[in-house]
Amino acid sequence: MTVELSAELENLIRQDLARGTHATVEEYVARAVAALHEQEAALEAERQAISDAIDVGYEQAMRGEVVSEDEAFRRVEERIRLHRRA
Repeated sequence: MTVELSAELENLIRQDLARGTHATVEEYVARAVAALHEQEAALEAERQAISDAIDVGYEQAMRGEVVSEDEAFRRVEERIRLHRRA
């Protein structure tokens, strides 16, 4: 595969290669693509987890398993309070 890069991207790669952290452009690109791939996979897993949680919540609501508005706000406020402690 042949990829054309902008002068700006080529310059960034040359700067990184000059630091000596990668031996070749191929190694640099391979590590960059692998890192991006891992990041995209993690984001997709997060999206799927959120979608699954929404589906569960919707199903609970359809069965009438809901809490009052006051209780919902209390739970959210508690989560915020616990998160701030961490």
